[in-house]
Amino acid sequence: MSEEELEQERRKVVRAAMAAMERRGEEMTRSKLVAELGIARTRLDTLFPDDAALFDAVVAEWFAPKLAVMDEVMASDLPIRRKLY
Repeated sequence: MSEEELEQERRKVVRAAMAAMERRGEEMTRSKLVAELGIARTRLDTLFPDDAALFDAVVAEWFAPKLAVMDEVMASDLPIRRKLY
């Protein structure tokens, strides 16, 4: 499997994890996630070796649109005070 295919699979798992966490909140576990995705636990462990790796990927995906807006504002010609507020 190519690195690009692995990254696509990771993104798919992250999006599914985000949706599952919205529905289940704290009740979401790796076991429940693999059941929802229909993948083997070992596959999830290959993609995200531990909870921290999965959590980091979910947070990065969640923040990506917000960071894109911030980057756009910072790159603009707006006065610095406008950029901060």
